[in-house]
Amino acid sequence: MSNTTMAARAVHLALDVARLPLTAVESAVGKRGSQWWPAATFSGLESGVLRGVGALVGDSQLISEGRRAHDATGAMQTAAERETQAQVRQREAQDKHDRRVRRAHEAEQAAEKHAAERRAQAKEQAAQRRRKVTEDTQHRKTAAAQHSTTRELARKQAKRAQAGTAAQQRADALEQTEEALAAKEKARDLAEQIEESKTERS
Repeated sequence: MSNTTMAARAVHLALDVARLPLTAVESAVGKRGSQWWPAATFSGLESGVLRGVGALVGDSQLISEGRRAHDATGAMQTAAERETQAQVRQREAQDKHDRRVRRAHEAEQAAEKHAAERRAQAKEQAAQRRRKVTEDTQHRKTAAAQHSTTRELARKQAKRAQAGTAAQQRADALEQTEEALAAKEKARDLAEQIEESKTERS
């Protein structure tokens, strides 16, 4: 067995042993795959060790393996960054959506409140109009009743006045009749006196 082959085996064995704690943590937390940042970090370290040892012992296969591991690690890190960016954009989109939903809900509540206030205002205005109509109707009825009462009182007063005038006229006529009768009686008495005087002279 060549020295380079022994060195390659030793490096792989050391790396496998070094990765045992990370493998145990992956099993405990349920993380699998090289995109998990501790695994990606170890893969980067592993690629550096392979390239370093390969260059030290002159093993082109270790160097190539280390480069492939490095390229894979870079690709994994890029994928992980893209995934992180995608998650960030997804969270931002979700936050933006939540804000739109919240604003829409607030606008809906404000619209409902405004509509309720308008309905209450319209109801109050309608009630005020009904009260005014009722008051106006009551005022007209009261005024009509007062006018009717005034007219009836005036009619009664006029009737009493007419009755008084007629009675006065009857009293005056009776007085005039009595005066005429008295004058007639007086004239007859005077005529009789004259006739008696004539008889005495003859």
